[in-house]
Amino acid sequence: MLQKTPLAVILNGLFRYRFLWYAVLLIPAFVFRDYSPDNELKYLSIAQEALQNGTWFTFYNHGQAYADKPPLFFWLIMLSKLAAGRYYLWLIGLFSLLPALGILAVMNRWFLRYGVRHRPVVSEILLLTTVLFTASALVVRMDMLMTFFIVLSLYTFFRLYRPVGSIPSRWWLPIWIFGAVFTKGPMGFLIPVLSMLAFSGLQKDFRSLWRIMGWKS
Repeated sequence: MLQKTPLAVILNGLFRYRFLWYAVLLIPAFVFRDYSPDNELKYLSIAQEALQNGTWFTFYNHGQAYADKPPLFFWLIMLSKLAAGRYYLWLIGLFSLLPALGILAVMNRWFLRYGVRHRPVVSEILLLTTVLFTASALVVRMDMLMTFFIVLSLYTFFRLYRPVGSIPSRWWLPIWIFGAVFTKGPMGFLIPVLSMLAFSGLQKDFRSLWRIMGWKS
């Protein structure tokens, strides 16, 4: 049996751990900059007031009630402060960066499961070099986390609609949609549900949509 060349071993290692390298390349964008005043400092201020007041379900921004966003993302920021003792931009930035990498992983699994021919690294780099995607991954906002939950919900829906291999529990679909709603509100519900409705309309198969979603969802 032919042994692998050193170059092949190195390339194979880079491929296997490519998500780690993506993170290593992108984290410096958080380390070498300051907080943006429009969103990041505002979110930290809201989280800090909640910690000072001991409130985890009601939020305030300089004493004014703040109800624009659901609590999940603020909880993550608050937990990072409790765990690390202070706010670190690189640590809080992981709440955007890791969901972005999770989206890449889910899309790769989706393609492989259904036999879509593609080159994983090329597909990932195409997405990572898309300005809107990368910009959303490199700012402390809840957009990327919501998108991650939406992608998971669509992937779960498609697996239930066209089963290949193991079939996930139908409970995962409403859980992912709830995660998106609990991250950023109504858009987390509208985007996946309208996408499923549009897909079912194109397939002329609304019965399967009801079978998958059902009254439990």
